[in-house]
Amino acid sequence: MPTHYPVAFDKSKLDMDALMAPDILPTFSLASFAAKGAVLEGAALEHKGSLALIELQNAGADPTYVAGTDNFYAITRDYQGQTMLTVEVRSRIEPALKDEATAVLKASGLDVSTAIRLFMRSVVEKGYFPIEIPKPNAQTLAAIADAKKGRATRTSLHAL
Repeated sequence: MPTHYPVAFDKSKLDMDALMAPDILPTFSLASFAAKGAVLEGAALEHKGSLALIELQNAGADPTYVAGTDNFYAITRDYQGQTMLTVEVRSRIEPALKDEATAVLKASGLDVSTAIRLFMRSVVEKGYFPIEIPKPNAQTLAAIADAKKGRATRTSLHAL
């Protein structure tokens, strides 16, 4: 069973409040979904289970909507059975690093979001940062202390 189907709206019938009320819990039959202004096509019209209207946030752009199935609901719940709400995590990294990491992850069958989620889950489950970080030597500690006091000097990797 698919997780979702494309959905459009019949503005003359649209009852967005009613469609959004059950959140992501599929509660609508095809008929009740259509009666509230949701328009489905193709394979969605043959769907045998319940549906929910899912609002997808698009980082500053207008949201998009899909008709979520029981499978959508199942995969958006965490292992303890609570609805998995998500938050956006932002990080600034060099474009080349992002591109290289994305390629490596893709070759492993992962996307960046999944890799970050796996990393965060590992931090929680282990109770510590799961990657070994080398301890700084005395020279590095002195340089850090100088930088904190505003006495830092710039250098290049080549100069080191």
